[in-house]
Amino acid sequence: MGSAEALEEGARRFLLDLSGTLGVRLSKILDLYFSVEPRRARILEIVEERGKVLGVRMAVESSSRRGVWHYVSVGPYGAKCTCEANTIKGLICRHIIIALITWNMVSLIKTGQGVDIGSLGWLKKQPTED
Repeated sequence: MGSAEALEEGARRFLLDLSGTLGVRLSKILDLYFSVEPRRARILEIVEERGKVLGVRMAVESSSRRGVWHYVSVGPYGAKCTCEANTIKGLICRHIIIALITWNMVSLIKTGQGVDIGSLGWLKKQPTED
């Protein structure tokens, strides 16, 4: 399998696993996947150690308020976002899902290996934003 096919397969598998783990429709995950544009989401930091991508820190523009940015970090031990859904309600927000997808894509591109959803125990313990 060529690198483009491997990247495509890794992304597809991750999106399916993410949908199943969060218990949300695949269409919701795909909507977020296709909504990410460089002008609305920016990678601020890629955390790497020993040839692995351990997480990302991003700024994601609010979908409801123009000019308002939410800052989100995801990694093997948890995720945090500055939006109300996460800070007040403790939910897995759309910004965290976008950062998870970005983390997986960066890892696939840089190392050829995606993020293992099964290793993110924190992801299974939190409800998601509607």
